[in-house]
Amino acid sequence: MKNIIHVSEIRNSKKLCSILFNNLSTKKTIIIFALLSIIFSIFGTSEAFSQCTNTSSYGSAIAPTDGTVVQVSTCNFQTEYSTVSGFVAGQTYIAGYNLGGYITVRSGSSGGPVVASGNAPLTFTATVAGTYYIHYNLNSSCGIASSCGVSTIACSSCTGGGMTVPSTGNNSYTTCSGNLYDFGGAAGDYGNNWNGYTVLYPGVAGNMVQVSGTIAGETCCDYLYIYDGVG
Repeated sequence: MKNIIHVSEIRNSKKLCSILFNNLSTKKTIIIFALLSIIFSIFGTSEAFSQCTNTSSYGSAIAPTDGTVVQVSTCNFQTEYSTVSGFVAGQTYIAGYNLGGYITVRSGSSGGPVVASGNAPLTFTATVAGTYYIHYNLNSSCGIASSCGVSTIACSSCTGGGMTVPSTGNNSYTTCSGNLYDFGGAAGDYGNNWNGYTVLYPGVAGNMVQVSGTIAGETCCDYLYIYDGVG
């Protein structure tokens, strides 16, 4: 199920920026912070605690060049890796896996240098352009499991297409306009038990963000939370 929320940025000066937030999930807790001023926060890429290497390959995709979420595979085991081409050096990406667990990203080959590793979804910056190999494991000890999980790749720093709320964890955007989607992207639905949130920083210091719109979801278990405040 998809939902639409309209957001506009109200400034102390005469100009007005607007943001349209489409397809926000209500089956996950989404926290949107409407800030009165820009707060500089750092959401770091997960450090490489482990360097997992799987030998079985399954699933492939081309990394997006906008804010859409690309599905790599509908059934990746946590014994496999996927091959994703088209990464752009310097861009920030989110490797997702709906069953959670641990992700290791390698470049050059399936056993090449580790770009990043950490809990899913994993946010990382592409160090070189080209093809990356994304390994899925149960934990940082490189445990394995054979349940089907949906793997995705998104570009959180690419322009156009929209911004995404992660399926778990958090991210942030400093923007005056755009589209905000749940992690299912513009065309996909949100998943069960997603609980990520996004922090929104206004594009101009001193601005406020006004949120309005309609929410449609299951009354038993779908929730949307919007918080107004600093940090």
